[in-house]
Amino acid sequence: MPLVANNAASRLAVSIGAADTQISLQAGTGSAFPAPSGDWFPITLIKPSCEFEIVHCTARDTDVLTVVRACEGTGVTNMIVKT
Repeated sequence: MPLVANNAASRLAVSIGAADTQISLQAGTGSAFPAPSGDWFPITLIKPSCEFEIVHCTARDTDVLTVVRACEGTGVTNMIVKT
């Protein structure tokens, strides 16, 4: 059964490309998300343009999430962090 976190939200610390399976969150925000151990939880990555990708998070280490990309019928989307 998937894990859930009610309205957990963060921003990316660095951009992610199509081949990336680790997502770095802004410092200190990872604790808002579950720490899966043999389970996973869904995350929706959303661009300002409303384009989105659903990923499944299989591990969390502080502010770094390990994910399976392009889940639930969505495609891989590059996410660019603008500074």
